Amino acid sequence: MYIFAGTSPASNAAQEGTSFAGDLMSDSINQAIPVFIQTFLSIVLHPLIIGVIILVVTLKIIEATVIRKRRERKRQENQMAKVSVGNGNKSAFNIKTDLKYELNPSFLTMREASFFHALLPIAVSHQLYVFAKPRIADFVNVTVDDKKSAQFWRCFNEISQKHIDFLVCDVHFRPVMGFEVDDATHLQPDRIARDAIVNAIYSSIGFKVFRVLEFSSKSIEQMVASAIAHTTIG
Repeated sequence: MYIFAGTSPASNAAQEGTSFAGDLMSDSINQAIPVFIQTFLSIVLHPLIIGVIILVVTLKIIEATVIRKRRERKRQENQMAKVSVGNGNKSAFNIKTDLKYELNPSFLTMREASFFHALLPIAVSHQLYVFAKPRIADFVNVTVDDKKSAQFWRCFNEISQKHIDFLVCDVHFRPVMGFEVDDATHLQPDRIARDAIVNAIYSSIGFKVFRVLEFSSKSIEQMVASAIAHTTIG
């Protein structure tokens, strides 16, 4: 028997067929890729698509700007709240629906009025004027030079909404002494803390304020005389 080395004609034909099929597929892929790219680019670069992309980008920029402005406004409101006095409603006041007011039947309590009537003739006899319920900020100044500083507003806020019961001034309206007519409410924790602050303020400026629980014309005369003795009346 003879055995011939090499490949048969059938085998060669099969290999050639496979090679041809591979070449054909490769050519198809090579042709399809440029067509795909061209189609993709034609879609992406279509004027309508470009317009949509520009619109979307523009809307995103506007949205980011609005969010940034809201955050900035919120930050400013928070800063204003820190130096704002009081915690009232910040909504706009409506003069048609929000006029919910009436006159207080008495400017002073009965106890304060009683003290005022006892103090007034004594003050007049010394050529002094008596003022009821002025703000502390009306006769006490903050000495911080920088009016925009946190320290200035911190000091101002402590006196801007607090009052003294009675302020006694000389004929030039210079404060001479003050009176606080205390009652049971001054024994409450919040009033004790409040009184401690204003007492420290008065002490720091050398201003005499008498805290009165019980009083008579004689005791008031003694207090007035004591304050005048330590003050130059002009």
